[in-house]
Amino acid sequence: MKKFNLIFLYALIFNCIIPNQNSFAEEKDNNDEVLYDTMTVTATREARPSKEVPEAIAVISRERLDQTRGINISETLRGIPGLYVEPTSGGFSTRVIIRGAGLKANFGVREIMLLRDGVPLTEPDSFSRLDSLDLSDVDRIEVTKSPGNLYATASAGGTIQIISKSPFDPSGDGLRIGYGEHDTGSLHLRKSFVIDEEHAFAFTGTHKETNNNWRFQNNFKTDQLSLKYGWQPTGDITWNSEFQYIYTGLQIPPSMDQGAFDEFKRTGKQKKNQGGFTPPLPFQDSGRYSDTYAFNTRLEWNMGDLVFLPRFYWTHFNHRHPIVGGISDIPGNNIFGTDLEFKYNHSLMGDSTLVAGLTLRQDRSIGTKNFQYKNVLNDGSGRIIDVLDDEAGPLREEDDTVGTVYGIFAQETLRPTDKLTVDLSFRFDHVNIDTELKKYTEFNFAPFGAPGSGPRTWVPVVDDPLTPEDERFPEFDENFDLFAPRLGLTYELTETINAYGLIAQAEQVPFSNELEDNRKLESATVRTAEVGFKGRSELWKFDTSLYYTETKDEVIGILVNGDTQFQNAGETEKLGVEIQGDYTLSGRFGNLTLGAAYSYTDYEFIEFSAVVSGVNVDFSGKSFQYIPDNQYSLYAEYNTDKFTLRLQTYTWDEYYIDNNNSDTYSGYDFLTSLFAEYKWDKHSISVTVDNLFDKRYASRVQNGSSVSYTAGEPRVVFASYRYNF
Repeated sequence: MKKFNLIFLYALIFNCIIPNQNSFAEEKDNNDEVLYDTMTVTATREARPSKEVPEAIAVISRERLDQTRGINISETLRGIPGLYVEPTSGGFSTRVIIRGAGLKANFGVREIMLLRDGVPLTEPDSFSRLDSLDLSDVDRIEVTKSPGNLYATASAGGTIQIISKSPFDPSGDGLRIGYGEHDTGSLHLRKSFVIDEEHAFAFTGTHKETNNNWRFQNNFKTDQLSLKYGWQPTGDITWNSEFQYIYTGLQIPPSMDQGAFDEFKRTGKQKKNQGGFTPPLPFQDSGRYSDTYAFNTRLEWNMGDLVFLPRFYWTHFNHRHPIVGGISDIPGNNIFGTDLEFKYNHSLMGDSTLVAGLTLRQDRSIGTKNFQYKNVLNDGSGRIIDVLDDEAGPLREEDDTVGTVYGIFAQETLRPTDKLTVDLSFRFDHVNIDTELKKYTEFNFAPFGAPGSGPRTWVPVVDDPLTPEDERFPEFDENFDLFAPRLGLTYELTETINAYGLIAQAEQVPFSNELEDNRKLESATVRTAEVGFKGRSELWKFDTSLYYTETKDEVIGILVNGDTQFQNAGETEKLGVEIQGDYTLSGRFGNLTLGAAYSYTDYEFIEFSAVVSGVNVDFSGKSFQYIPDNQYSLYAEYNTDKFTLRLQTYTWDEYYIDNNNSDTYSGYDFLTSLFAEYKWDKHSISVTVDNLFDKRYASRVQNGSSVSYTAGEPRVVFASYRYNF
C-alpha cells in the first residue's frame, strides 16, 4: 500500500506540472523574468546549472550559511528532503544519512563522500568526521543524493562537497564575534591580500567552544587556522594551495534510559545520575580529541579544448578517543592522495565534453593502540561499575592498518539536440585494506539487568587475558573491486522546466572496524533508478524526484547489549518521493520568500536474516529503523536592504527504533528556528534562536537489549556581530 501511495503521489505531481508548462512559459514572457539557477560542480565534475544535473541535488549558499550560528554543519543541512541529520552532542558530533546511506554509523558519517574543494575528507574505508569543519570559510555546500558519483570513491551513498572561499575573493573578509546560551562562543577572522592580478593570500582563523551546561560531559572546543595562496600567471592558469591546522576537543555525553528521558522532558537538563533513576554508568566520560594538519594544492590549466586539473593532498592527524571498554590512541594517521583529472571539449553528437582521470590514495594508520582504563571501580568479580578518569592503563591491543585506493573515472556528456543532454559515466576503484591486529585482552559486553527487576544494574564487563589461539583475526588483507556506472538524461520541457532520469550503480566497501568484527562481510551493491522535474525562474524554483533503490548485501548494524555487530542483509529496497520549492513575493518594502520541503519513504528489508545473541532472527519484510515515513520543513524569509528575518520549522515523523519493528518513537513536530539580522555600512548584528519553543525531544532513539534516548538540544539563543573589511 505504501508503494502505491508513493507512486500515486508522484503521478499527482507529474500531472500538476506537465499541463501547466505553457502557463509557466507564458508567465516568463509576460513578466520578463530572468532565469535563475545555481552553478554546481559536484555531480558531474564540470560547472553546470543545477537544473541541468540529472539527479537530485541541493546547494546551500553563503547567504544561507550566514543565517546560522556557524557552529556545525547540521544547522545548514536540516530541511533538505532525503537527508536525515542527527546532532548528538549539542550539534557538534553529527550523523548524516542520505536516503538510508550512513544509517549504520553510530557517529560521524559512513557511506557518504565528504569533500572540500574536490579533496576527499573521507577515509578509504568511507568514514568522515564533521566536527572539524570550519563553516566560516565556506562559499557554498553541494549535496548530491544518488550513488555512482564521479567523486564518490568507494562510497555508495551521496556526496557532500564544501566549496571554500577563494583567496582572490575579498568579499568574505571580516571579523565575527558570537556568544550565546550554555556558554557558547565563537570568534572568526578572515583577511585576504590580493597582491596583484597574479598573486593572492588569505588567512582564516576560527575559535569555537561551548560548555553545554544543560547536560554533563558535553564540552566542545575547536581552533582552526588556514593559509591559502592563489596564483594566476595568465588567464588560462590558476593554482591554489592551502595549509590547515585544526584542533578539536569533543566530549560525548551518554544516552538516557526511559526514566532519565522523562526527567529531561520535565526539566530540560540531563543529569549525571541519569535523572536519579539509575546510578552512573561506566565509560560515560568518552570523547574525541584530535590535532589535524592538512595540505592540498590544485591546478587548473586551460589549454583551449583541453583543461588539466590535477590535485595533490596530504592529511596528518593524531587522535585520542576514550570509548566504551577502552581508550583508542592514534599517534599518527597519514592520508596521501592525488586526483589527475582532465576535461576535453569536442564534437560528438553535438557539443560534447569528456571528463576523465585517475585517483590514487593511501591511508596509513600505524601504531594505533587501545588501552584499558587505569583507574576503575569494580565489584570484586571483574565487573566494572565506574571509570574514574580517562588515564590509560594496560595495553589491550595494537593495530596497523593501511587502506589503499586505485581508481579511474570517465564521463562523456553528449548534447544530440538543443533540449537533450546525455551523461554516460563510470568509476572503477580497487580498494585494499591491510590490517595487522594484536589483541592482548578482550573486552566483553554483557546484558543489563532483566526487565522488571527494578532499576537497571550497571553494565557488567570483564577484561580477560587472551591466549594466542584466542586472538581474533590478528591479520587480514582484504581486496574489493568496486564498479559504478551511470546513465543520466536531462530534457528541457520549457525554458524554465527540465525533466531528468537516472540509472546508476555503486558498490560500498565495508570499513576496517566492521571487517574486524565480521571477516565474512561482502561489499554492498546499490542500484538506483530516479526520475524528476526541476524548475527555475527569478521568482520561483522547485525540485521533485521519485527514486527506487535496491541494495544487495547491505551492511546493517545490529545493536546487542550496547555493542554494534555488523552483518550483510541479503536484499533491501528503498522507494521515496522528494519535493522542494519556494516562491518569492516582491513588494515595495522588501521580498518575502515562502518555501517547503517534503519526503515520503518506504525502506524495507526484502531478505535479511541475522544472528542476534546466538539466535537467528528473520527481519524480512520489516521496515528500516530510524527513517520516518514522512519528513517535512517549512520556512518564510523576509528581506530588505538592511533587514533579514527567517523562520524555519522541521517535522520528523514517527519511526521504528529497531530492525524488528517492535516499538516506535513519535519523532517531533515543528522544531523551529529563528534568525534576525540588521545591517548598516560594514556592520551587522544578528540573533539566532534554535529550538525556539524549547521542545524536549530525542534526536535519536534505539533499542538494543533496552531502549536508549539521545537528548535533542534545548532552546539556544545566540547573538553575533560582524564587521566586513
